[in-house]
Amino acid sequence: MFKYINNISFCRIPPGKFRFGMDWNMLEFVKKSENYRIPIEWLLKETPLNEIYLDEYDISDTPITVGMMSEFFKYNPKIAIPKELKYNIDNHNMDLPAYPISYELALSFCAWLSFMLNEWIDLPTECEWEKSSRGTGDRTFPWGDSENYEILNIRKNGMPSKPINIKTHLENVSIYGVYDLAGNVEEWTKSYNKPYKNSKLIYSNLLSYPILRGGTSEHGIDLARSTRRHGNHPSLYTGFRIVKRKNAANITSIMYQNVQKSNNLKIGDFVLGKILNIDSDSIVIHLLNDIKTLVNIESLPTEIVELFGSFKNKDSEILLKIEDIINDIYLCKRPSLEEIDQFFTVNQSSKTEKNNLELNRYHGWGI
Repeated sequence: MFKYINNISFCRIPPGKFRFGMDWNMLEFVKKSENYRIPIEWLLKETPLNEIYLDEYDISDTPITVGMMSEFFKYNPKIAIPKELKYNIDNHNMDLPAYPISYELALSFCAWLSFMLNEWIDLPTECEWEKSSRGTGDRTFPWGDSENYEILNIRKNGMPSKPINIKTHLENVSIYGVYDLAGNVEEWTKSYNKPYKNSKLIYSNLLSYPILRGGTSEHGIDLARSTRRHGNHPSLYTGFRIVKRKNAANITSIMYQNVQKSNNLKIGDFVLGKILNIDSDSIVIHLLNDIKTLVNIESLPTEIVELFGSFKNKDSEILLKIEDIINDIYLCKRPSLEEIDQFFTVNQSSKTEKNNLELNRYHGWGI
């Protein structure tokens, strides 16, 4: 029936716990921020680290290719083909990862293939994607911790690249045999941007978007790390891979913190806000629900302004600390590194104490 879709190969990921996310470490996070020239708040979304149990699942060993998408479009002629993808189909570049793929198009492919194969085909959750890449340890990349530029199709020396055929670099593989999880095209996950379980960081509810993983040929090595979360500004080089599941256990929200539903921000809270508007001297930032704040650009350190590209683009994420609340006016500032370290260190200790308490209760101690 199919030439290319029949070539989809799956890797079995065994059931069990794995380490999801990262714990705060000031020296490590500052080093990443400086080396990759990015604001530290873009890294804070990877915290805190949690041990998560996942049931067994199967994940495709490569991203979905141009050839596989060409067969999807033959069966679904009313669905518009993105221009760049049509070019690659017309030029028979069938082993390239398919791009640009929207989140909705990726879900449509999964629904269609589920019907055609009579199996549950879906996008991987963040947890499923990260375990497939990282294994059960703390690997920075699928193959280990080394920044091996030779096997990565990413921006190098400031020069962006373009996507290449799947399995071009056979060393770019995880311990489970999953290829091309780092670089080339970034991949949609089933999951939306939310704070991880045990996080005390509050997210603007306008920052709810599907998470991308893996990095691209036009981005630097930071986005290729196994724990890195992306998605607010999808690249042209965006694709996806698929999973097969036997049940719905892996798509529950146990890995995320409960979303705040009311305007209960308080002094001292740390909020990951969304930049709404920028003028010559100030920034309007959304905090939560109908709460906004105004931050004067001159109040921000020069290096922060530079990291944010002089705030030329709105919709980005910025970390704020609520300093005071006067007549429903929220006075905020970007916290210093020392304040960030204190906040995450204290909350990390609280998380450890909570986990130990839960463990003691599980064993019948300390009740």
